[in-house]
Amino acid sequence: MPVSTLPLNADQLVNLALDNQQIPSEGSKSVAVLLDFTASNQYTLDLTNIQQRGFLSMIQTLFIDMSQSDVPMTIFVNGSRQNLVAKGRTQGYYCVLAPNPVKLTFTCAGGPLGVVVFFINVPIPGFVWPTI
Repeated sequence: MPVSTLPLNADQLVNLALDNQQIPSEGSKSVAVLLDFTASNQYTLDLTNIQQRGFLSMIQTLFIDMSQSDVPMTIFVNGSRQNLVAKGRTQGYYCVLAPNPVKLTFTCAGGPLGVVVFFINVPIPGFVWPTI
């Protein structure tokens, strides 16, 4: 099967300042949020205030609890343009490429009241498991 090559435009290249795979100076910490997708299908969270107040200097991992959802949730990381998909009826750790300041958009059409997301400042290997 032939391999096709697409022309690479220099405007498509993105240089990201990422501090992944390190323990931050504030030590390991997390901040949790509860997303209510019965009220809105989409939330955009800007973590600049949390970072400026010294709670977290960076986000390297997300823990996402989709155990109460029958539908998937998409997470868009502004800045890196990374898209993550957390399937319904799962829980897991997701590695993120999140340049500072961290801005994330969560979309879950028809999702439940209780989607819990932990923003974690240390690297944790990605792993997802089904819930019963």
